[in-house]
Amino acid sequence: MGVSKAFRKSAFLAIAWFYGMFAMFSLLFDRGGNVALKAIQKTVRFRFPDVPQIHPDDLIDWFSDANRNNPLLLDVRSKDEYLFSHLPGAVQVDPNMGAGEFGNIIGNASTVVVYCSVGYRSSQLAARLSGSVGAEVFNLEGSIFAWANAGYPLSKGGAPCKKVHPYSRAAGKMLRKEARGIV
Repeated sequence: MGVSKAFRKSAFLAIAWFYGMFAMFSLLFDRGGNVALKAIQKTVRFRFPDVPQIHPDDLIDWFSDANRNNPLLLDVRSKDEYLFSHLPGAVQVDPNMGAGEFGNIIGNASTVVVYCSVGYRSSQLAARLSGSVGAEVFNLEGSIFAWANAGYPLSKGGAPCKKVHPYSRAAGKMLRKEARGIV
């Protein structure tokens, strides 16, 4: 006799809850936020096992490779978060748009990389878009927080910047102090 679907769902939710609580608890003691961000990344991988993740280092290498077309970057954070700073060239989108609207934005792009603050919202969107937009869809692992913590370029109104909107004071603890904007 196999394990029931209800039991598997309960076990899944318990593990996801554990990772989330571990991430939140670690913010109390981890001044740099690395433990919390890593815990959230594990939660995202566990919750969205079919969403391909791309590490910020790999995305930077991709941009540096003249033999590869750059992916389309979609920022699924709020407009205020996006206006504060974003990855250079990223397009801000509402994650609740319909498939047709996403199709119009994605156009002929063969690859799309979505990101948010830490990767949960963008993984939700990547899961929804995969297989429905005619492009390969990746989530930026650790999203803009991991990107900024690595010291990679950010943009604000077309000009370089160094800080990210943390969306909350607690979440801001996952950013290096130099990258943390004011909430």
